[in-house]
Amino acid sequence: GIMPNRVFEQAGKLKGEGTYAKNESKSFISRLNVGIDYTKHFGNHAVSLNGGAEYIHTQSWGFGFNSKGISDKVDPEIGANPEATISTAKYKDALLGYFLRGNYNINSRYNFTGSFRYDGSSILPKNRQFVPAWGIGAAWNIQEEYWFRNVRLFDQFKIRASYGVNYNSGGIRQTLGMPFYDFTNNDTYLGNRVINLVEFWNSDLKFERARQWSLALDFGLFKHRVY
Repeated sequence: GIMPNRVFEQAGKLKGEGTYAKNESKSFISRLNVGIDYTKHFGNHAVSLNGGAEYIHTQSWGFGFNSKGISDKVDPEIGANPEATISTAKYKDALLGYFLRGNYNINSRYNFTGSFRYDGSSILPKNRQFVPAWGIGAAWNIQEEYWFRNVRLFDQFKIRASYGVNYNSGGIRQTLGMPFYDFTNNDTYLGNRVINLVEFWNSDLKFERARQWSLALDFGLFKHRVY
């Protein structure tokens, strides 16, 4: 009877080794947009303005566990295994922005535009949460000038120029703006669980800034067959 017992013990030991893991995450995003538009024509002039606000709120939740030493008699999802490790996560963040855009056109020849935004993120430090972005632009429809109308080669000839300062918060996650701790059963001191600092935060974290400018010439030839 020695051999059968050894085979049974070995098979049971093999079944007891291994891991079972399961993770679940959810995210809920709510967005609110409010805006107003104004347009006015007087003579050869046209003015348009639009502005508003935007609010985006994100909630994220996660749960997972990892069981070691699985027994074929116990469902690992019920958490009965004493060596199971459970992890949870919960994040909230918000973006708030205000914007204003304007356009002024004179006789369909000269066009001027301007924009302004004021955006903020709850992830960033208090003194760096809001930033102003702006842009200006102008266009000249030369084909509408009297002295250019004799040029039959072009059916469109317009020069455009713009300059602006933009900000971007893409890639900035919650744990970059605040300390991130880990609380597990594995690390103990004198029988008490220990909270570990997993990731350092950056107190100088801020939006990424980009300056952009453009200069363009739009033209059309042969009734716009070439553009």
